[in-house]
Amino acid sequence: MNRFRKNLPSLDALVFFEAAARTLSFSRAAEELYVTQVAVSKRIRGLEEELSVRLFVRTGRQLSLTPAGQRLQERVRPALGFLDEAVALCQQEGLRRQSAIQLVCNQHLNFFWLAPLLREFQLNEGGGMVSVVTANNLVDVITAETDVAVFYGKAPPAGWDVEFLFRDILVPVTAPGVVGQAASLPILEYEREAPDWLNWSNVPRHLERFGLGEAEVLPCRSFVETISLAMRGKGIALGVLPLLVNELAEGRLTTVGSYSWDTGRCYYFATPKGREVSEATASLKAHLLGAVQNISCKEPFSEL
Repeated sequence: MNRFRKNLPSLDALVFFEAAARTLSFSRAAEELYVTQVAVSKRIRGLEEELSVRLFVRTGRQLSLTPAGQRLQERVRPALGFLDEAVALCQQEGLRRQSAIQLVCNQHLNFFWLAPLLREFQLNEGGGMVSVVTANNLVDVITAETDVAVFYGKAPPAGWDVEFLFRDILVPVTAPGVVGQAASLPILEYEREAPDWLNWSNVPRHLERFGLGEAEVLPCRSFVETISLAMRGKGIALGVLPLLVNELAEGRLTTVGSYSWDTGRCYYFATPKGREVSEATASLKAHLLGAVQNISCKEPFSEL
């Protein structure tokens, strides 16, 4: 038999004793514990009978500790404090596991690829909640509360444990119904919103290989707008192949020509180095890595 169960009185009895010993009053102990004075007195009497020792001296309305009661108080109070601290730490861990995963990523990744996967993850049995913050520059929004960052670039920053997701492959895309008229369509250009981002102005040497060397340039407000116009057959967007896998698979977009461009940049799933990864974050990582297996950047595309 476990010796604690054999030798120790109930935790409830020790809590009653600690309150009475600290306040030297059954009445004040009862107020703290939200019970009656009779309940405190009865519990203390039961504890004394169980231990076969008197813990309090009762003189009229005065209450004092016996030597045995003093020795017990000296040990019970810190012991209860340690137990309280241990329980609080477990509760904090439980709350952290139940709270939403704090994830940061760039806007384009979330809009085209991540958002549908997060919805699927959160609807799955056992999936946790995810709170997403998007920004052109992730450094602006990363905080001590960030659990996951999806970085884009030639290499992830220091201070993170990273897992490769996929390479950044660019390819011209437009609506399937107008792909035969690609030579007469404008290229849909947008302003770069972060230093690492690429647009048509970064690939002038490739325009001929793409067959778009003489194309008119139509300025757009954002990358999302270029894809929206391309799906409506209004021009040719410079698409990020891994991000548009759903649009291509569903026939809302098609590629123009047979070439693609591997930019040398990649996307990375990252968690803060040295921080324990929660079960929910580990599940999210597995979910996203599983989705990556459905992304193919092989033939009919070839790198320029």
